[in-house]
Amino acid sequence: MKTHRYLIIAGVVTLAALLTLAIFTQLTQAQGPGPEPAAATAPQGVAAIAPGAIPIQGRLTNAAGSSLNGAYTITFSLYDTMTGTTALCGDTRVVTVTNGLFSDYMDGCYNDITGQRLWLGVKVESDSEMTPRQLVMPVPYAITLVPKAEISGTVGSNDAILDIDNYGTNGKGLRAEAQATTGVNYGVVGAAKSPDGYGGYFYNTGNGIGLYGQGTPGVLGENSGFGHGIVGRAGVFGAGIKGEGNLTSFGGWFTSTDFVALYVTSNSEDNHDAIELDGAADGGIDFSVTNGGDVKQALASNGLVKAGVNMQCGTTMGTGTRSFNNVGGTVVITETATGACTINFGFNVFDRYFVATSTSNAARFVSCYTSVSNKNELYCHNWDAAGVGQDGGIMVLVY
Repeated sequence: MKTHRYLIIAGVVTLAALLTLAIFTQLTQAQGPGPEPAAATAPQGVAAIAPGAIPIQGRLTNAAGSSLNGAYTITFSLYDTMTGTTALCGDTRVVTVTNGLFSDYMDGCYNDITGQRLWLGVKVESDSEMTPRQLVMPVPYAITLVPKAEISGTVGSNDAILDIDNYGTNGKGLRAEAQATTGVNYGVVGAAKSPDGYGGYFYNTGNGIGLYGQGTPGVLGENSGFGHGIVGRAGVFGAGIKGEGNLTSFGGWFTSTDFVALYVTSNSEDNHDAIELDGAADGGIDFSVTNGGDVKQALASNGLVKAGVNMQCGTTMGTGTRSFNNVGGTVVITETATGACTINFGFNVFDRYFVATSTSNAARFVSCYTSVSNKNELYCHNWDAAGVGQDGGIMVLVY
């Protein structure tokens, strides 16, 4: 055919409202130069532009420079090299040309344009693709979205410099991945300079999870000043921060080299719990600390009290002895004299606190002490107001 001599195009590429390119170029066929085309104004607007398509407006002439009319099949292709044979993407369109002018678009390149350098190839009807290919020149806004680009500005309190919305049921609003397999790299970095600001702020308005972390650790919060590494807030019956572990991992792990590893406060004014621990299958609270400082513990749960004995101390060792040991070992009680006995708890009690009291309805006093010779034992005496040893019940608790 070889009748289409010149093609001038000016287009705009829009990908998901994130990438905007403008193509300003002049294309000629390889047969040789010809007369410059007359100035023309491209039609205003491109009808029925599909999301992610590249609008193209141009002027088509024959070898003599005369404007053409009619429908022509034009193939547009994008390459990542000027002379390579494999196109990244392309689209063949039947284009209506009026007085040499047309307004159309090429589609199918949505997933192939990532901000890299591109060349446009154009083929009309059965002609060979025009050469040389034309470099796709970006508009200024597109330059800000290439690698190492920076987007900056000042927007309102309810606006964002970059707003990304994905309405797919299983989609992602934003995905960033650090590809290097060595070194300290980050998929996403968020920072704030204001003492009242947040380096990262995540929320879920559908009663779901605001932030989900998976890794080793899943979420790491650090702060070099007087702020907070991680802040979690929740609505009614929610959880500000939720950690889950398995048989070989921790739901939450807090460490500190020189200060508080975990600091918990509750702003409630009615003495609600600041900390609640539930480790039982029944779903009840095993251990809690109120914002007033009171500690509550379920009867069958291990906790602040490590061991306890309710027993008869003296020469008559009754059958009503009750004891528990949450540290390890077996509690062994031995009579030594009237009103005296030895309690071996099976673990070191020398450096622990303990309390002892009489369970008798008579006036009795109980004293216990430890011995360096056997740090697992308490030596207890049950005596009356005159200082005389008396057999009777005592209770000892070890913390």
